[in-house]
Order: sequence, then C-alpha cells, then structure tokens
Amino acid sequence: MLLTTLAFLLITLLAMWWHVRASASAGAPAAKPVPCPRCRAPVPAGAAACPACGAPQQAFELYRAPFARAGAEDAAAAPKALV
Repeated sequence: MLLTTLAFLLITLLAMWWHVRASASAGAPAAKPVPCPRCRAPVPAGAAACPACGAPQQAFELYRAPFARAGAEDAAAAPKALV
C-alpha cells in the first residue's frame, strides 16, 4: 500500500513538473493594453481596475462588446451588443 502511494505521488509530481515546464516555455504573446473607456489611460490586459482613474473595468464590458448585425431580412434593425 505504501509503495503504491509513493509511486502515485512520484508520477503526479513528475506530471505537474512537466506541465509547468511546458507552460513556461510556451511563451504566449503578451496582450496589448486597452485604453480605459473613462480616462483613455492604457490598462494592462486582465486588470480589474484602471491604474490611472481606478474605474472598474467590468463596468465597461458592454461598451467593449462586439456588435452583431441583423440578417438581411432585418437590415433596418439597430445593432445589438454580444454579451
């Protein structure tokens, strides 16, 4: 029983080490900072609030949402935000 537990822990630790090593070497490209809708200061990607004015970025999700255009039969309809 002890040997099985130790083998399981060793395999788990090796898998975790391999995953962390592979993730670190992948080197995902850094996201561009987006301008704050309130003060236009650059906000780093993933930031919860603007570093300049402190505005919560979640409040502006609808402002930044992409637009979906209506189909050909509804061409006169106003665009709707995809949220």
